[in-house]
Amino acid sequence: MCSSDLHANGGYRGSSKKYKHQWYDSPTAGRVFLDSSWEVKYAKFLDEKKVEWKRNTEKFPYMYNGKTYNYVPDFYFPEKDEYVEVKGYMTLKDEEKIRQFPKRLWVLRRDDLKKLGIII
Repeated sequence: MCSSDLHANGGYRGSSKKYKHQWYDSPTAGRVFLDSSWEVKYAKFLDEKKVEWKRNTEKFPYMYNGKTYNYVPDFYFPEKDEYVEVKGYMTLKDEEKIRQFPKRLWVLRRDDLKKLGIII
């Protein structure tokens, strides 16, 4: 999981080599730093559909193995007060933070992105 400094308007900037981090200039959300090519493709999909979205920067605490961590979902939809996480693979820690999430959260996996026509 990527986590390091929180940047204004950009969310978290990670340092993991397994993700293709990049800036994206959204007509809706402004200039945001996204953690993967799937997140960029999803952001472009939202912009094409004229959906109001933001790069989420709000932290939500959760417990895992007796320790407190913070979870920052990828996208926020202000009109519906909903969040989206774009997820390539799930770990037990991921499952737990999603289970404990206090608001409405949609987790989009590979098959979901394929069904939406976002990836092949």
